[in-house]
This record gives sequence, C-alpha cells and structure tokens, in this order.
Amino acid sequence: MEYHIFKKKSVKNGKTKINWYYWYWNEDHTKQVQKACRKCKSKHEAELYIQELNPQSKVSPIIKDLAQMMYVPGSMNFLRREQLGKSIKENTLKIKRMYIRHIIRDFGDMDIRDLTATKLLRHLLLMSSTSASWKNQYITTVEDLYTEAIWNGIEVNPPRFERFVQKSKKADILTLSEIEALFKIENFPDKASFLLLLLTLSAGLRISEARAFTPEQLYFNESAILVNGFLDRHTDVRNSYNKLGSLEDKKWRIALIPPATAQLIQNYIVETGKKGDELLFTHWSSKRVLESFGGIRRWLELPPSENPYHMDYIADIFHKAVKKSGICTDGRKITMHSLRYTYVTRMRQLYDGELVRKMVGHAQIEMTDYYTRNELDETLHSLAARNQKMLNFFGE
Repeated sequence: MEYHIFKKKSVKNGKTKINWYYWYWNEDHTKQVQKACRKCKSKHEAELYIQELNPQSKVSPIIKDLAQMMYVPGSMNFLRREQLGKSIKENTLKIKRMYIRHIIRDFGDMDIRDLTATKLLRHLLLMSSTSASWKNQYITTVEDLYTEAIWNGIEVNPPRFERFVQKSKKADILTLSEIEALFKIENFPDKASFLLLLLTLSAGLRISEARAFTPEQLYFNESAILVNGFLDRHTDVRNSYNKLGSLEDKKWRIALIPPATAQLIQNYIVETGKKGDELLFTHWSSKRVLESFGGIRRWLELPPSENPYHMDYIADIFHKAVKKSGICTDGRKITMHSLRYTYVTRMRQLYDGELVRKMVGHAQIEMTDYYTRNELDETLHSLAARNQKMLNFFGE
C-alpha cells in the first residue's frame, strides 16, 4: 500500500499550527482515506511515521537498501538505539557509518539472507592489512544489519560469527633511568606538555584524565590529586565523571603523587594564574572552522587561542621526547599508556595491591562503587598519612 503525506494549517487562539496527515486508496481503489500522523511536528517525522505503517512493503532485503538509514540521526534506527540505551554519540555514529560504507562496498548488492558467516569470514581473512579489532568491529556492524532486517519484517536467521583474536602487545614500563632521561624540560616543546605527561606518570592517570586536570584537583599539602573527570578525545569537552563512570555514578578517586611533582604543579598554577576550574595544561594554537556563505564553503583560520592538547598532538610530543631522550624502543611498545603501567608497577612495590587498584580506578577491583565527597575526604586523609613512601617513587 502506498501512503502520501500532506499538511494542513489550523488556527487556534490566534496561533497558526501545521498538522501532518497521510492518505491512501482503500482496497477497492475507489476512495481516498485520510488519517493523521500523530504527534508529528515536521515532514521528516511524518515520513518516519508512515514508514512504520507497513515495514514489509517498504524495506528491501538488499544490503545497500537495508543499510541506507542505519546510524543516521532522526532515522528509526537512531530512535531505536536511543530508546534501547545504545550509544548515539556523534563519534560513535560516525565510526559505525564508516563500517556501513565498507559493508555496502563489499556486499551491497547481496540479499541479507544470502550473507553467510563463511562468506563474511573468508572475505575478512583476505584483508591482511586490517587489524583483528577492525575486523571484529566490521562483524559487529554486520550483526546490527541483521537486527535491522528483523526490525523491518524481513525473515532472516542471523548466523553466529566467530571473532578474530587480538594479539596486541601490552605497553612496556619505563625503568628509573629511562624516567630520568625522559623527563627533562628540554625534551618537550613547552612546560605545559612536560607537566601534563609528568603528572600522567606521577598519578597513574589515563591521558584523557591528565588533559582534563584543573587546579582545584590538587591537594598540595597531602601530595595527592582528586581524579574527577576526563576530556572527550574527539570534542575536548570535559566530563564531570571518570572514564568508567557516569553522571549517576561518577567513580571519582584519590591518587597520591610524589611531593616533587606536587610542588612543580603548584608552582605552575601560581605561574599561570589559572583559576580552580580552568584547564591547567593548555597551549596557544589556531583552529580552522568550515564556513559556508552564499553556497561557497571555505576553511576559516581563527586567531590563536588557548586550547587543550589534542590526543594526537600530545602523543606526537611524547614520542618525540622518547626519541630525544635516547630510550631504546627496539622490540618494545612504548606509548603514553606506558606511563600508567609504570605507575602501577612502581606503586605496587610501595603499597599493597588493593590500595593501588583503588588509586588507579581499575574496573575489575572490589571497591566502593561510588565515592561521595565526604568519602573522598576520608580517603584523602587516610592516604596522606601514608604518603612518606611517595618520596621514593622516583628512587632513593
């Protein structure tokens, strides 16, 4: 059955309102039937509304047709993801659409019912340049495609896909001599990047947590910091909860740092005059924005301003500093995450494992599910009394 959208204007209390309707021919094709698109405020919402009236007649089992509106904001697929509690973050959808484009390129003209696990896995096995993680994400997106088919009334029995084994090597830790060689100010382009990475090591932070550091997080007298947020790696927006937390369950934590690091951070706060909730580690850089005027699109260069270190930029700074310091990387995986691994390893030599796991915020430990501010204060005083050992963090 074919449905047609139209709109009507109505006036109530002096205000004009647009209402959306649809019409179709009855079974004898002798009479037009008109009905309202309930709660629809735009043409787009009306189109989505009539799509749900007869899904089997509107959706083709061909993969390229089925995948066309997946992960697109405003689509029924998007609305289902939202209501089912799946991620609808812009970057998540962007990545998912990237995989959809690959799937359409590889299997777009195939009927979804003809795509077997054997066909898919054979195809992925030939892609030698892609990682196991990439292939597994591809498979996950194909599984979403089968779910989309079922939602649209297509009778299909989704196959069970095996996953590729990920053989990624864990980051190596740094020795004391390598730490001393690396953390020299001359190895870094500026003091902010030097201190950002030094704090990452000194507190065992995730790099997103170090990028989000503000002056109010430092407890100078206790040589400790409050870890209470991270920067989104794509938008640089600061979240008020930790990486494994949420708005309802923030998972804040206290971490001890060496007194020498606390002093350097305190000095830098005084030097920059940064306020309590301002990002401490920033640098001056220009940004480019896409401007559209009169149908012409162009990149516009904005005047330099203080911005947080982007993930790619701080990673580049780290690797250049490692090279300058002369650290041998042959056969080793030295990344920014090596700083966190190094912290955990050295701290476990100073404190019991349960305390260390609490400070680094690992998800797999048994710990208090949620720290209130009072609980954090109690933790701070408890840790501060034992902080003498941090004098030995960088050696005797």
